[in-house]
Amino acid sequence: MNRLFKNVIGAGAACLFLFLTGSCLEQNPQVTLPETAGSSSESGDNDDVADIVYMYPWYGTISSGIDDVEAAINEITEEKIGVHVTLKPVVYSAFSQEMSLVLAGNEKVDLVTVPDDYMDMLAEDQLLDMTGWMEDYGQGILDAVGEFISGTMRDGKIYGVTVMGGKAISAHFLMRTDWLEETGIDVEQIAPVNSISDMGDTLDVIEAIFEKVGENHPEAEICVTNVGQSNLDSLISYDSMGDSLGVIMGGNSYTIENLYASEEYRQAVELASRWNSLGYIMQDAAVNTASSGNILMSGNAFCYIDVTQQGVEAQYKQTTGYDFTAVQVMQPLLYTGQNVQTVNALPICCQEPEAAVKFLNLMYTDKDVVNLLAYGIEGVHYRFMEDGTVDYPEGITAQNSAYPCSQTWLFGNTLLDYVKVGNVLDLYEIQAQANETAARSSALGFIYDNTPVFSQVSACQKIVEQYEPGLLTGELDIKMLDEFNDKLEDAGINQIIQEKQRQFDTWLEENQIETE
Repeated sequence: MNRLFKNVIGAGAACLFLFLTGSCLEQNPQVTLPETAGSSSESGDNDDVADIVYMYPWYGTISSGIDDVEAAINEITEEKIGVHVTLKPVVYSAFSQEMSLVLAGNEKVDLVTVPDDYMDMLAEDQLLDMTGWMEDYGQGILDAVGEFISGTMRDGKIYGVTVMGGKAISAHFLMRTDWLEETGIDVEQIAPVNSISDMGDTLDVIEAIFEKVGENHPEAEICVTNVGQSNLDSLISYDSMGDSLGVIMGGNSYTIENLYASEEYRQAVELASRWNSLGYIMQDAAVNTASSGNILMSGNAFCYIDVTQQGVEAQYKQTTGYDFTAVQVMQPLLYTGQNVQTVNALPICCQEPEAAVKFLNLMYTDKDVVNLLAYGIEGVHYRFMEDGTVDYPEGITAQNSAYPCSQTWLFGNTLLDYVKVGNVLDLYEIQAQANETAARSSALGFIYDNTPVFSQVSACQKIVEQYEPGLLTGELDIKMLDEFNDKLEDAGINQIIQEKQRQFDTWLEENQIETE
């Protein structure tokens, strides 16, 4: 999955989830018991078809082709599992607010793909324990995600399922290919490293490219942000441990540290300050509300730092209309936080958990269902090319498609997706192999419960939201980094780190993991 956004959880939304918990539980006490929940049938008998609502984020304008895709999906699901699915896409920028309203109004939503707030929803008991239904109806899901199921569990119970795909993600500079070629600079000389501290030669090459692009296209934005986030912190190797308020630097130790007080973070802030002064970071970057995709689509921008996997170039081509070259600069690290960035779960207002898990199982096992969600209807929204890849039909683009194929990474098991034009046909085999071989954090599988320090987490998140966009775009003076850390300490980041370390030590002991 691409990380086109830095997932910083809003403390206000978390507090609202806390307020909402009681009402939904009181109105739906029966849904916590598998034997009394739902009325779905294993047969395809229409008399016993269960109705579910599936809510998920949509990155852009809601497509007019949703109804046609929904109808095609139901031709499969009603016959195979006796479930009728109503698709409920919600514009990403309004998703957290809409989720809050759903919970407050006890609205019928049976399955949700959570783009950002999984950890907060889990901490505030906003999700059902899926374990029993998963055992009965979700074996295909468990087979597909394998070891990564541990990243969405709490106390041995399953509360969500990560979207499966290329998990070996790392920082890439996505550069518009035609402008890159104009510079005459060979990016093949760039090799991925493990830390910004090792990027001296790489940064020299990238800055030389930026300089030449600026000379050739003086009115263009060189390096753009995504809704105010530069992603320069992705040049640091660390396990975020859920919220970045206490991390494992390098991902291979057993000591939790303050990311924002680290030398590597200071180097990232210094780099942002330098690039800002040279005009390499877009103007007003910290307050930019536009997505990186929309900015690049304008044709007047060159580069974006994305945390992603192999094969992302084709997605950028379909989203923006331009060819992009992905330059990998960091080695991948597998950690739990990747598994909670986009998660499928049952909200506590779910009325049909059995049917929801049956449909979710198809999202991880049924190639037809996965590709209807990802690409739409063959011959209408996409076509097969001679080489076996897929592209838009003649005359159709991402801009005028009734169902643009711009978020194929979002649905269930993306390793079942058709391969987009411009990629090698064995792309997903390559991604699956990378999942097997990538370095793993020493805390992979550890889930942190922030309940004991919830007030400190809320206070620190607000401070991060206040300072980090400006620091990592160079719009705040580097001297503000010390003030930033002072305020974090006053708000309780050290107590958060201590609590996280305590839970981590307990987890290590329970799992008999040697730390020497």
